[in-house]
Order: sequence, then structure tokens, then C-alpha cells
Amino acid sequence: MTCLATFLLSACSSEDENQTTPPLTGKESAALTIRIVGSDRPKLTGSPTQVEENEIQRYKVYVFDDNEQLEKVQEFSSNPSFTQTISDLTVGYKVIIIVANAPASFPVFSIKDEYMKFADEGSYINLDDQVDLSNGLTMSGQSAISLSPSPALNTIDITLKRVVAKIKLGDITLDPEQGHNGVFTLQRVHITRAMSMSLIGIPGFTAQEPFYGGIEGTAVTAPNVRNYLSESISLADHADRYFYVFSNAGPRDKATIITLEGIYDGTLSYFPFRINDDETGDGEYIKPNTQHTINVVIKRPGSGSPDPEVPLDKATLQVTVTPEDWAVVLTQNLEW
Repeated sequence: MTCLATFLLSACSSEDENQTTPPLTGKESAALTIRIVGSDRPKLTGSPTQVEENEIQRYKVYVFDDNEQLEKVQEFSSNPSFTQTISDLTVGYKVIIIVANAPASFPVFSIKDEYMKFADEGSYINLDDQVDLSNGLTMSGQSAISLSPSPALNTIDITLKRVVAKIKLGDITLDPEQGHNGVFTLQRVHITRAMSMSLIGIPGFTAQEPFYGGIEGTAVTAPNVRNYLSESISLADHADRYFYVFSNAGPRDKATIITLEGIYDGTLSYFPFRINDDETGDGEYIKPNTQHTINVVIKRPGSGSPDPEVPLDKATLQVTVTPEDWAVVLTQNLEW
């Protein structure tokens, strides 16, 4: 019997299939239809970057039995089609997991491995592997089903989510109060105290230190400075600056920070702000697969901080953080 994996979009492409499965031991076999759910938008929109953020280059399907042991894993690569066939499953309760665009360091699963291997130390992925969009952003999803001998009864939808969140710089406005009328030049934006490691969402999105950042500080040591967490900007040119980060559930002294860097009357100053803070935005922390747009009004450019990791008095900056869902529009290498 066969297991049909049907994706929201489909296209013809070459593919490599690697599968691992034990022989059936007299148990009744079953068929399963899997639909991986993205957005209902019929056509890709936006810049090429948005297309790349949605691209599925490769994925693995993991099937766990009612003992939470791996019954089968099958890999589809080389720009895989969105329709695949998986064979030789047994009837009964199953947990189905999809992992797309996993980095090369992600562990190999063998038959009879436990579901909780996804939570092992070796299953954490590094933020360094979520920077090069030519490799795709890692996504995951899972659901459960009780397989019947009748293929018509075995259909399941699985929603994919990116492991990272996207921090996007919005509007930056200089509106100096009285006494802060010196010459101010905005020159860089940094992300600091970004979690460097994260689980992929199976069973959760737990992230951990050490911190990465675009600039060295107390929490971010020199070996953990990452150029991809820093960008040149100015008051006239700061659009289309964005960063990928892992989830961060606090506490406040470990919150991920966005820091503006500028020069006020010849003195280098920093303007740090907690992105995930219970006193800002919608009162929630950074979550996977969300986009956070940061709008900033600089009120007191002369009151910057000498430390890029220490948030400022609220009177210095007026910051609005707008979190929103970051829709997954499943794509291949297609032209529209």
C-alpha cells in the first residue's frame, strides 16, 4: 500500500528519494494522504527575498508509532515535487513530522529512535545556518492520525512554520526635544543578545545561549559577534533592513535587543531597545514564524548610551513594535 504526501502547490521537478523502513511483521498496512498547509494565496507576491524565505528545497517525513518510536523516515531532495509517495506503513496511531530545509548538522534518525530525540542537545540548530537563503530557512510541522486500512480515511493536514522570526526595521524619525539640537548622524543598526541555538519546534522551540550579536558587549563576546546581525543605515536610508533571530522568551535581562548606533556632536552613542519586552508591543516575546516591525522616534539624541546592550530611558526613544503572522507560502524554484 502507499502513503501519499500531497502539498498545497505542485510542480514537476527531478527528485532524490532516500527512505528507511523496517520490514512489515504481519501487521496490516495502511495508506495516508498528507497535505502540508501554507497560505491560500494563489500566486507569490513581494520581493525575491520573500520568495526565498518560502522556498522548500528538501524535506524529510518522519512517522512515529504509538510507542513514540520511529517507524519510517523518508527524504525528498533536489527541489522536490509537492506530491510524494511513502509506502509500507502499518495501521494504528501515528505522529507525522515534517522537517524542511534542515541544516547539514541536523542529526540522522534511525528506525526505533525515540520521538524525544528531537529535544536532544544534538538536535539544536545554529543561527549561522539560517542566514544563507540559498539553503532555505528551516521549517517544521507535526500532527497525529490513527491510520485505517482504508486509504480514503487517512488524510491529514500539517502546517509548516519557520524556526526563526524576522526583525524588520520600519520608520526611523529624528524629532529632537529642546536641548538636543546638536548634529546627529545615524550610522548602523545592530541586533544583540540573539539566541544562537534553537530546537526546531519538535516538541518545542526552546532556544539557548551563547548570545550572538552584531557588536561586542558584555553579553556578546568577541567570538560570538556576527556580521549578519549588523547593517549600515542613515536617517535617509534605512528601508529593507531585516534580521533573522530565534525565539526568546526572556527574562528581561536576556531579552533580544535592537540597537541604533549614531554620532551626536562627535560622540559615539547607542540607542538600545528590547524587542521582546512585556512592556512593549503586544506584551509578548519573540515567537517563531512571526515578523516584528520596529518603528523608532529618537527624541533625545544627546542622551544615548555608551553601552550597546543597556536599554535606554523610555523618554529617549519612542518605539513601536508590531508583531504579525509571517505567512508561509510554500514554493519551489518557480517562475511566476
